[in-house]
Amino acid sequence: MAKDYQQHQESLDLTAKEVAKSTPQQTNTPAPGEEKNWLEKLKERLTGSLPSVNVNVDSIKKSVEQVPEKIIRLTVIFVLQTVLIPIILMWALYVIVLGAVRPSKRVPNLS
Repeated sequence: MAKDYQQHQESLDLTAKEVAKSTPQQTNTPAPGEEKNWLEKLKERLTGSLPSVNVNVDSIKKSVEQVPEKIIRLTVIFVLQTVLIPIILMWALYVIVLGAVRPSKRVPNLS
């Protein structure tokens, strides 16, 4: 189970990195020593200094389509490890201890 958990976690991290690479990052910081006056800043905003959107939507869509399935698998592994397995082990321990402590019921010999 630990291998599956680690594998799905790494897969989710990889998907997040791929999506981050595919989306454009907006950088509006001027070079050091190069300050723009208000007129130049206004011209930049009006002339469309928006980042170019050259995003490959298909690759992002393909990466993101697998995310819900991986999240569900991680949730199932988490629930198994933290709830079901400990409850089953405690029940088994209870039965073993109860069997060891409880006196055995012997059938009386009728002969």
